[in-house]
Amino acid sequence: MNPVTLIGVISACALLLPVTIILTCRLYGNKSLICLLVYYFITAFYNLMVEGIIPAANSTIDLVGIVNNYLDIPLMLVIFLFFSNNKGKQKVIYWSMGIFVSFELVLSLVLGFNFTTAIYITGTGIVLMMVYSMYLFSQYVKLTIEKNKAWGRTLMVTSILFAYCCYAMIYFIYYIQKTSAVADVFIIYYIVSIISSILMSIGLLWVYNRSKQIKEVQLTRKELALFFNH
Repeated sequence: MNPVTLIGVISACALLLPVTIILTCRLYGNKSLICLLVYYFITAFYNLMVEGIIPAANSTIDLVGIVNNYLDIPLMLVIFLFFSNNKGKQKVIYWSMGIFVSFELVLSLVLGFNFTTAIYITGTGIVLMMVYSMYLFSQYVKLTIEKNKAWGRTLMVTSILFAYCCYAMIYFIYYIQKTSAVADVFIIYYIVSIISSILMSIGLLWVYNRSKQIKEVQLTRKELALFFNH
């Protein structure tokens, strides 16, 4: 197994960490976290196909890659709803989703359903994700510093911001500069995936533990209220 494949497998395992946490901690009751699960699972699955761990024809790998690029931003926008409790902000996200999906459809009609279209979609999507994640990051960091709250969600947003800032760099090197060092680009991508997945996993565990503590406090208060009412 060559170094790129080895790091690719480690990356896939790291990408499956958030999936495992969402399933074992039963966080799938939230639609945003279901989309997060799907996002990480598809990415891990695709990476394993690319590295030949999951056998597949080149045409199948290409198809999964294109579908992955098409789903990337719509899934992430639904995930952002997890960080936006305000109805106004949620409305902006829904509008963004509708506009972006329309953009994907129009571009597909003009250029076809292929890698060229996926490249344009990915580039536009990365910019959109950076804008959204930077805004959410600033909001949650402020909340964490001022009120010592939402540490888990702050880590989750940090994971997304880190990932898409790095993806922007990778996109520039690979598609605009058209570097010949393809193996190095894949290594960078896999390392970014590992770091962001670990950050996301820690954030998810933090959110789970916090919600568990809140439920326990609520249950205790309910029991005390019933006791004193009697």
